[in-house]
Amino acid sequence: MANAGEDNSASKFFFSLGSQLDLQNRHSTFGYVTEETVYDMLEFEEALVNENDKPLYVPKMIKAELLNNPFSEIIPRIIVQESEEVKDRNKKLQSFIILSFDEKAEEDEEESAILNRKSSGKSKSAHDHLTDPKLSS
Repeated sequence: MANAGEDNSASKFFFSLGSQLDLQNRHSTFGYVTEETVYDMLEFEEALVNENDKPLYVPKMIKAELLNNPFSEIIPRIIVQESEEVKDRNKKLQSFIILSFDEKAEEDEEESAILNRKSSGKSKSAHDHLTDPKLSS
């Protein structure tokens, strides 16, 4: 990985023609250049560079092959996206509103609102909510 600054890591890699002891135990080696492509690496080394040792003409790698996959037992995770029907159904369930037409239901709503304000964030048992002296402690 190459890092151009704080919080700016990008998916880049680099090639080295020799040993890089300063990178040891800090970065992972994940591949080697083999066979006749070693000569292409030597051409990369001979490329024209500016005063900061950056190449004037950036060499490009067009193709890479995986010769031996060390992680063949890893199976990619399959992520299933929710369909629009499921999302719509969830929205309908969330907008559930109780309609009441008698005084008893209105009293129950007021009582539940008061209990909700009292318990805000605290868990309560049924005994705490009921007014029956036999059940409450």
